[in-house]
Amino acid sequence: MVSKIMIAILIPTYKREYRIKQLFENIQNTTTLPFTVYFIVEPDDVASMAAVVDLKTPRAIFIHNEDPHTYVSAINTGYKKTFEPIIYCGADDIVFYDGWDTNAQKYFDKYGFVGTVDSWTISQTKLHASHFFVTRKYINEQSGVEDEPGVIYSSHYHHLQCDIETEQTAMKRKQFVISPRSRVEHNHWFVGSAKKDATYERAMECQLHDMNIYEGRRKRFEQYLFERLFHGQIIKTRPGKLSIVLPSYNQLSFLKQTIDSLKENTHNPYQLIIVDDVSDPETTEWIKRLVHQDCIKIFNDKQQFITYNWNLGAQEATGDYIAFLNNDITLSKFWDVYLMNALQGDVWVANPYQRDYGCMMPYGKSLRTGSIDIRGSAFMMKKETLKKMGYFPPQLRHWYSDWWLGWAIITQYKKTTAWVPEALIHHYGSQSSNEFDRRTGRLREIIEADRKEFQKITGLNGYLPTA
Repeated sequence: MVSKIMIAILIPTYKREYRIKQLFENIQNTTTLPFTVYFIVEPDDVASMAAVVDLKTPRAIFIHNEDPHTYVSAINTGYKKTFEPIIYCGADDIVFYDGWDTNAQKYFDKYGFVGTVDSWTISQTKLHASHFFVTRKYINEQSGVEDEPGVIYSSHYHHLQCDIETEQTAMKRKQFVISPRSRVEHNHWFVGSAKKDATYERAMECQLHDMNIYEGRRKRFEQYLFERLFHGQIIKTRPGKLSIVLPSYNQLSFLKQTIDSLKENTHNPYQLIIVDDVSDPETTEWIKRLVHQDCIKIFNDKQQFITYNWNLGAQEATGDYIAFLNNDITLSKFWDVYLMNALQGDVWVANPYQRDYGCMMPYGKSLRTGSIDIRGSAFMMKKETLKKMGYFPPQLRHWYSDWWLGWAIITQYKKTTAWVPEALIHHYGSQSSNEFDRRTGRLREIIEADRKEFQKITGLNGYLPTA
């Protein structure tokens, strides 16, 4: 008979008291192993504390989070203040399914990190788990990261990227496994932006900080997550020159970061075409002084928006392949090789996987565009393909040109697009667009005008989701 080991389920929560009862009942109905749920709450979150007390059960306990009042601090606090030999690092935005704990139990003796499969697309790789079990023995003896003893997550992080470092550290130690029949499901907290959700807003405040911390620390333990999938394989390169079209509008710190990432992670020699859309003087002067091999710099006399800039840059491109990138992304190693390799046969556009607003996804098949979606933050195509299509419709000024591209390729030309998991970008989320909207308040007006033009061309209404 298999012994039943005790587990501590850590649930950091912040001003989501409405989730506590429902979540506890879900855990109670799906969990077979002996458990205690520890809700880690902020000292000022009185409503959440009261909701835990109202459960009236010794299986639910609240713990005050320690400074600096972050998700990372909450998990590490929960680890220090519990005693069970197995700890599950959860959150208040997931749903548990039958067998999630018992199917994982068989791995506890051999592995220190046991992931559960969730509904986020990245989990299909079987090499990522947003939420997971760790054994106390593993953390006590080896720690979750290499440079801090006795913690699950590095204290350098606030909310994001912490799980990736911990799991990649476990991969490096051969302590990592996914329990394929242990399933949980995210409720996709990132839609909280439409609800003024406190947890969402806190995560977004620390997004840039955490991404930069990860960029600085990742060389300690592993390359980007998806590089792990192809470790040891020979990278095949395709003949042909690459041009990169990079529109720019203010946000100098992000632009510098993007160009640094290009220099570090692009394998092929490339032509860089920067199209500046009337940025502030600091950004414009920096671009003028930028020293970069094989670089064209274009400065618009008046603001033209993204489609004009794409077309202008593409027409100046001398490469066989053209990559269109936002000015607020970072890229994984050899991203260009993987996208170029995908652009063969009937594949006319290659898209990287993308971490955006805290989640990992390939996007694609969105109902808003008739199940055809290309995300304009980063994609690549052959120049000859774009010339055949006549470039991007100029009436789509700022949005919808990428969705038009997907629609035209599939419906008009009967070709295909590819989502390439080997290539990964971090997208920091419409930084230039958001600044433009803060300054002018006109973004929604421009988007709606584009939507109407998109509908005229495609017959699809293109309405944005209102989650």
